Amino acid sequence: MRRIFHLALLPLVLLAGNAQAGRTGQAKSAEVLAKRTKASPRGSKEWGGISMGFMRAGQKEVRSELRRATPGSAASAEARGKDAALLKIREIVGKHLGLTPGQLAYKDRRYQRNVKKQLRRMLREVRTARASGRPFRDAFPDSLATSYSDLDAALSHQIADRPR
Repeated sequence: MRRIFHLALLPLVLLAGNAQAGRTGQAKSAEVLAKRTKASPRGSKEWGGISMGFMRAGQKEVRSELRRATPGSAASAEARGKDAALLKIREIVGKHLGLTPGQLAYKDRRYQRNVKKQLRRMLREVRTARASGRPFRDAFPDSLATSYSDLDAALSHQIADRPR
């Protein structure tokens, strides 16, 4: 009777061993992270997790809109407005999650650097068009600004106002 039980138990033990052996360290850590997130009061389904996801998606959208927008256009102004709104939302969500201002700044540093990069690209585009001698309205027909100097000053001001 005991032998039959051991023989029946042996394939189950071998299958369990093979299942564990097939997992990589990365898969195990992914499982651990999933369990930790599920158990966490700040998990992905909680208010803070959903809000952070919304913010990150919004930030991604702002960066892509800035990449496509021409300097001084309504699209670039709209993207900068969205960005300003997301900064306010970030403060609220950060307080809800109990993050310090330093932790929030650390999380957003790369994002801020990328937005500054896009604004500098726009400024370079404006200065190149001015240096080439093209009329302002030919270079930027859909711009809300009236001259190169206005647009240059506005973009320089935007870059200077960006948090580090």
